[in-house]
Amino acid sequence: WTQYDPRYRNVKNAGWLGVAPTLKGLDGKWAYPGKGYGADIAARANDLRNFAASMETTVSKDIIKVALAAGHRNSSGGDAIEKQQTAQLTPLLAAALRRYGMDVRVITPDEGRGMYPGELDDVASQVRADDDLFIEVHTEGNGAGDAGRGVFVVYPDWGDDVDVDARDILGPSIAKRVSTASGMPVRGKGVMSEKDTGVGRDGYRLGVFRVTAPLRANTTRVIIEYGSHSSPADMARWASPGVVEMMATATASAVADFYG
Repeated sequence: WTQYDPRYRNVKNAGWLGVAPTLKGLDGKWAYPGKGYGADIAARANDLRNFAASMETTVSKDIIKVALAAGHRNSSGGDAIEKQQTAQLTPLLAAALRRYGMDVRVITPDEGRGMYPGELDDVASQVRADDDLFIEVHTEGNGAGDAGRGVFVVYPDWGDDVDVDARDILGPSIAKRVSTASGMPVRGKGVMSEKDTGVGRDGYRLGVFRVTAPLRANTTRVIIEYGSHSSPADMARWASPGVVEMMATATASAVADFYG
């Protein structure tokens, strides 16, 4: 037993030990004369409790909501290698984002390992108006071998649906950090316009961006290409121990910095 307050001896000697089951009962005993002593403790405790409640409300409003999907794990096709890679990376990315306190909802079943029972447009339609960010995880199959390797982020770029923040801030940051973590190079400037993907040559947008266009005022949307599965060099980096988890962590850190 260690005596931390000399008043304990006075309380003990006066026979008051254990006779104040309420805060009000401290008046005139623990504190002398102590008028309002217990009430003051109660008031301070209530102030702390109210402050804590206000902080919880503030924090809950600031939580970043992320919708996440594993590319081509749906009925819209896609290369078998890419499907395997996106299923491997998506759960790790979800976990990494959650470690930063984000509210992550994986649209693809089983945290990205399963197959979504619908087409690509159906996946995109699951993005909600209150989602701050939508990420679709991909690897590219461009058939160019090592000449077409590298990490980059595709951003919306169609009419008035141009995400400048994704183009100038988030996209380059993700590409740079994933490149550093994985050893795969940044492809080009690390970002690619939706138009430059070539999908729009026939007048059609990328489905992910077309379907989510009504949410553009509140939701940042990106497609992340984690290297090329038709590049032997990129595939070698994917096979290196720990690299996939490092790519997930690098992506999450870029997103966390983007949202401050």
